[in-house]
Amino acid sequence: MKKYLVFIFSSILIGSFVNAQYRINKTKYDYRTYLFEESDRYTPGGAGVASLFIPGLGQAISGEPARGLAFFGGVTACAVVSSIGILRLVQTIGTGISGEDPKQGGLFMMTAGSIGMVGVDIWSVVDAVRVAKVNNLAFRDKNKTSYSFQIQPCINTTFYARNKSIPVGLSLKVRF
Repeated sequence: MKKYLVFIFSSILIGSFVNAQYRINKTKYDYRTYLFEESDRYTPGGAGVASLFIPGLGQAISGEPARGLAFFGGVTACAVVSSIGILRLVQTIGTGISGEDPKQGGLFMMTAGSIGMVGVDIWSVVDAVRVAKVNNLAFRDKNKTSYSFQIQPCINTTFYARNKSIPVGLSLKVRF
């Protein structure tokens, strides 16, 4: 039974990393050259705001769920470390009077966990914006359509001696 669970878990994990294209796309596209277009699939600002409130959510809505899960796991780990530090700090408050040996490191763990949570959250916001921009650039190239139609009025001002008329009409340009 354990073998089947390990196999299922590993296939889900590998499948989620196979769909992650950001690692490949970031070598081909530069997020600094990105300009927003109405047809973009992902919104970089929306991804950043989503990651501000729930770290990793911006990556998930930008097509990188495994990356988002990693950021969420990092913030959760920092929150656990900070909570353990708070509990140790609370336990040491009354121990000096009773003579027990207080648990050390509560203040350090609380501070390190809190700084880690803020740091991972800021990193998540910046990364979500970059992921959305790079994936938009890749999506544009993948679904590029290179055709255009253009209709313009046409007036030929050359004088025709025989029929004494100026041709007027429409011109159609089609590009593939």
